[in-house]
Amino acid sequence: MAIRKSTIEMVQTGDVTRPRAAFARDPATAAYYERRAAEYDEWYLGQGRFASRERPGWRSELDRVVELVAGLPAARTLDVACGSGFLTRHLRGLVVALDQSRAMVALTQSRLPRGVALVGDALALPFADGAFDRVLTGHLGRKVGSAGQAPGGRAPVSLSFARR
Repeated sequence: MAIRKSTIEMVQTGDVTRPRAAFARDPATAAYYERRAAEYDEWYLGQGRFASRERPGWRSELDRVVELVAGLPAARTLDVACGSGFLTRHLRGLVVALDQSRAMVALTQSRLPRGVALVGDALALPFADGAFDRVLTGHLGRKVGSAGQAPGGRAPVSLSFARR
């Protein structure tokens, strides 16, 4: 097995030096999500390749997350790294969904009759500060981790902070 050596690019933001998050621009990651778009919801629903996994309590937790998202007040919401739109479709108000995958964006748009889904880079958002009342992301924080931050040095907003 070959081991690929990678170089980590560092970024200076004020007095802080941190590794640049590369997931959003990595061709292999982008190709993965393009391939998986049609089956992506199987993970949420425990279907297909995920049908045999034991996930005690998963369904009730998923139902609670959907209930949380659906219960948010209507607002101008940006969903960053929206994926298939599984959670995005439950948002109320003006919804703009952003993902790097064209296939994921197409799927999300089909679920957002009153919203818009766009292909874009989660680490270089094409929106002015203050354009949205709320930012939601179900998965981005997990992918960026400590290596990445939202524009302006802010930490990515995770689902757990969606009520703010």
